[in-house]
Amino acid sequence: MRHFLLIIFIFVIQISFACTCINVKPLSETEFNGYNLVIKGKIISIDSTDGAKKILISVEQVYKGTKNQSEVLIVTSLDNNSCGINPHTGETWLIYSLSMAQYNYYTDVCTKSKNLDIRKVGLEAKMLGAELKFLKKKKH
Repeated sequence: MRHFLLIIFIFVIQISFACTCINVKPLSETEFNGYNLVIKGKIISIDSTDGAKKILISVEQVYKGTKNQSEVLIVTSLDNNSCGINPHTGETWLIYSLSMAQYNYYTDVCTKSKNLDIRKVGLEAKMLGAELKFLKKKKH
């Protein structure tokens, strides 16, 4: 019984510290303007040292922000419980990010950043179509 209670306690703590955010509204002009960088790009490498996940992205399309860089370094938290995104090398992502003092850009799961791999888009496909249409008007 004691082990069962310990397992329940650990599970409850895990849930209470898990990242939660609701981001189901369509992208608005106001929300778009709140980001410093919006890009589409392929994940080149991921470095999970120094307490953060540093993601190097080959820029394929700039919708907002710097247009002279072919690669951008984005930082996120190490895991999903801390709201970090979970990309893998070779995937194509749509990244919404904010400026950060220590690094150039930061993103997390509470932004609209998402994997564009059609197998992972799933139920977001309809909303993603509208989002990409919105962004197409914004591209540099």
